[in-house]
Amino acid sequence: MYCSKCGQNVGNSTFCSGCGEKSGTVVSQPIQSVYAPPAQPIQPLQTGPNAFSERLHSFAGSNLFLIAIVLITLGTLANIFMTFSWFSIFTLLFAALPLTAFWLLYGAAKSAKSTKSTLASMTLFKVEAIIGLVLLSILILAMLIIGFFLVIGVAIADYMGAFAVAYFAGADFVWVFVAVYFVLFAVLTTYIIMYYVSFLKMVNGIRDGIRYNRFVKIRGVKMFTVLTCIAVGIGALYSLGLIVFAEHYVNWMLQMLWDLPWYMQEFYTNSFGWLYNQTSIMIMGAVPLITYIGTAIYLVVLNKFNKSLEN
Repeated sequence: MYCSKCGQNVGNSTFCSGCGEKSGTVVSQPIQSVYAPPAQPIQPLQTGPNAFSERLHSFAGSNLFLIAIVLITLGTLANIFMTFSWFSIFTLLFAALPLTAFWLLYGAAKSAKSTKSTLASMTLFKVEAIIGLVLLSILILAMLIIGFFLVIGVAIADYMGAFAVAYFAGADFVWVFVAVYFVLFAVLTTYIIMYYVSFLKMVNGIRDGIRYNRFVKIRGVKMFTVLTCIAVGIGALYSLGLIVFAEHYVNWMLQMLWDLPWYMQEFYTNSFGWLYNQTSIMIMGAVPLITYIGTAIYLVVLNKFNKSLEN
């Protein structure tokens, strides 16, 4: 017989001399000790150099990435100051976040001492996306309010027969205009939401890869690339159109100017005189192309990095 507490052989006795257990506490088989492995400590988040951050730094510190961010920075700043206004100041403040993030990421990649600066650059990108979504929400609300009053105004005017007198095209044309307004509004809103969502997925994926040293393809890169290419393609076509057809554009603007009252002609000439100069129009078309070329190079580097995570 064995003690049920300490496992000592007590023979036929019901009392254990080893631990002092009394009658009714003995068993016929010895107690088997169960091995419990020591608890594994929780691994801390990766904050120093790791394999993932080294892979990221090899792309973010490349000459190709440097060319991309130089072109993006020069194109953005030139475009802002070329059409300087109060709105340009707001654009500059908003553009400062991604530009700072790009250069912070490049600096971290060249120093390659710690991932803290890299994480900080991802945080700036994330803040930019969140601010963009907030501004988008405000814009959506404003456009919906405008659309609501537009529909109400058109409905009242149609009911009162105003279009029959004021517009040669009639009410049908105006209702088509309202429908086009809402279609364009829905398309642009969907596009911008998809853009920022894919961008946030991409940034969060890179952040997690750095923090946990996790080699997985970054989600959102393909969608972000497609949506950015659409915007860059449309913008590049518009810029090329301004360069090629600058003379026709200026003539069209002058024709519109001559149709205005004299006091409005004077106002527009003094305030927006550069719009009536062919050279200015060609420069206005050429400057954004610098940003578009830099963005295209950046997308190449981004997709090469994402492709490398498969290996």
